[in-house]
Amino acid sequence: MSQAQTYAIANRIYSQQCEGSTYKENKSLNIGLEAVVKAIPLKFNLGKGSDLEKMESFCQSYHGFLQQNFSEAITASTVSVDSVKAWESCQRFKNSGIEFSPNVLSSFVTISVRKTDPNPVTVEKIEYDPSILDCQTTSDDSNPKKSLPAKAFTRKTLNSGDQWHVSCGRIGQKQGAETFYPSTYLSVLTTAGPFSLPIQSETEIGSTSAREISENMKVLAARLDDTAKRRLSCKVFHTDESGWGQAPSIVARSPEFLNEGYTLAGGGCELGGEGRRAHNGPITQSIPTAEADGWYCRAMDPPNIPLDYSVRAYAIYCRVN
Repeated sequence: MSQAQTYAIANRIYSQQCEGSTYKENKSLNIGLEAVVKAIPLKFNLGKGSDLEKMESFCQSYHGFLQQNFSEAITASTVSVDSVKAWESCQRFKNSGIEFSPNVLSSFVTISVRKTDPNPVTVEKIEYDPSILDCQTTSDDSNPKKSLPAKAFTRKTLNSGDQWHVSCGRIGQKQGAETFYPSTYLSVLTTAGPFSLPIQSETEIGSTSAREISENMKVLAARLDDTAKRRLSCKVFHTDESGWGQAPSIVARSPEFLNEGYTLAGGGCELGGEGRRAHNGPITQSIPTAEADGWYCRAMDPPNIPLDYSVRAYAIYCRVN
């Protein structure tokens, strides 16, 4: 279940079963308190106790959640009303000993049906648009061991423990390099009532579906959020002055910082000896070492002016905490 679906279902339960942080008895969902409690997403910890106590715990915790995360709840409320109705339908059937387990992929749809109580139920009809879906069933009453095309007159009686499946390939429409799958419905009509599954439109871009792109974007957003919480930490290591000479050189390198996980990020050089600094003495090299683990400095006196210099090297190391 996606995060949006989680919040959409929680919003639905909260709006019909809670008033503020208090549980109000409301049977508008028509699926029973036990089923409502079982349907509350695991994200919301209900603690222990009776169904009534768990429901009261949900009302209190979700009310608190709304106070701090109202924008997320509003965004989630844009989830298709039909999708939430399909979830409610699943819960009602579950109370009647029938479990519907739908799964919608970018180019494939399945509905699995399992009978969990002794009272038989009969699938009387399957409805779908054959220009959008190509559906098969695992069997029907006339061919109990054979996979068959799903037809409007397909009948299948399910007894306790029986499982039955409808699988549909989505028929795509080419739009340039993309494949578009229109929105539609897949409905299974039974003697216990109809189950209708809304199927949202989907687009395949190359080998990646729009849904997969959306999930990848969520992962990327989470990584960016994690990166934003990280902090760059830097340390500076410097040498003492080098010996005096006409071409002094020195390397600033800190094995201690490297062992702590720091990486060379930059460096610099400084001519040493304030009282003896030459008015035109140049730094001729200020570069990372060949191993990129320290900073190399070199100075040289100008031609025809034989002066001695001293040089100091600085190495900057950084790491992300």
